[in-house]
Amino acid sequence: MGRLFAIEIIYRGIYQKTLARNISRAIVLAAHKDGKPGISFGRYGDSPERNGIPAKSFAIVATDDMTLEEGMAKYEPKEVDITIAVDDTLCKGVESWAWYGLQPVNKLLKPGGTLIVTSREQPDKIIEMAHRKESPYQLAIIKGTPSFSGSWRSSKVRPAFPVCGCTKRTTPTCAFSAPLPKSCPRCSVSKQSRQPSSMSGKIPSKPLRRRGPTSGPPRSQCSRARAIR
Repeated sequence: MGRLFAIEIIYRGIYQKTLARNISRAIVLAAHKDGKPGISFGRYGDSPERNGIPAKSFAIVATDDMTLEEGMAKYEPKEVDITIAVDDTLCKGVESWAWYGLQPVNKLLKPGGTLIVTSREQPDKIIEMAHRKESPYQLAIIKGTPSFSGSWRSSKVRPAFPVCGCTKRTTPTCAFSAPLPKSCPRCSVSKQSRQPSSMSGKIPSKPLRRRGPTSGPPRSQCSRARAIR
């Protein structure tokens, strides 16, 4: 029997769902590139998501298909190797809409596992906020401000990449050794190498131009000239 590696991403519903989805998919894509099966999914009890209510996504990687099927048969992992909290206030406790009371952020973390937090606070502050756990675990802090942009996050800024890089460093080498994809996790090719759609059948030879006057100064300069007169 092989080994199963589980990673959970705890995030704020709606506002951080795209960020959590990109992180889980990037981890699974890196495992597939390394020849290991994996799957990413959200916690079924969180649907439908509420604004700001904590939710979870999971990424499961196995060394063989039989072990992966065994992990997929469970409702959700009972224990995880890495817990990722994309908002440092979640360290005070996770209270999902289907639960009563606070659940420790490190509840599912294995002994010797890693808790990754996006925060600008010092480690002592994060440890003070989190619930006390009997077994020891590691704490990794990614210095930065948590992102709450949700589905409209700009494609030029990718806060998921630092989290994926930290996950790569803290994950055992037997989980996956391939580098994380540099392309968008939602597509198979990078945005720089995207080709025009094949539905049109032809590739335009000239770039599209904006409608407006073909000659003369820009519109902003013309308006300034009229104001001076």
